[in-house]
Amino acid sequence: MPDLQGPRHLADPMTSPLRRLVARWVAQADEVLCARDDRIAERLGWQVTRTGFGARTYRDPRFDRPAPAREVPATSDRNEHHEEMTVMGQSKAERDAAIQKIKNKVCADFASDGIRPDEVVLKDNGEIVIDRRKTHPQAVPLVIGTWS
Repeated sequence: MPDLQGPRHLADPMTSPLRRLVARWVAQADEVLCARDDRIAERLGWQVTRTGFGARTYRDPRFDRPAPAREVPATSDRNEHHEEMTVMGQSKAERDAAIQKIKNKVCADFASDGIRPDEVVLKDNGEIVIDRRKTHPQAVPLVIGTWS
């Protein structure tokens, strides 16, 4: 009995060469769609994971580093411990010097990102925030640690 469907490659419109061509077009469209964000992530040294068409996960590998260990004096008096851990000084000059020291440390730690002292904000609740919205409108403030 004759084969009524004809050769297999004519019956199946998604043959191997056509599948490869469509897959290449989809991959190119995906690259074009995410190119700007991928370049930004690459410049920042972030890890990029493709999760689907037009979908990416961006991750800063610095989050893998554990925080440095802090020495805590052996004392049972919480007030005494708090006084020892306080960074802010008594006078305005000492307070300003302590703030500048913290900002300089943050700038040194994030030197590869070009963080400036005016972009480091010390909040009253103890958070250290990098806020780059003045120079980079698309930036989101990032809490990077605490001070006391």
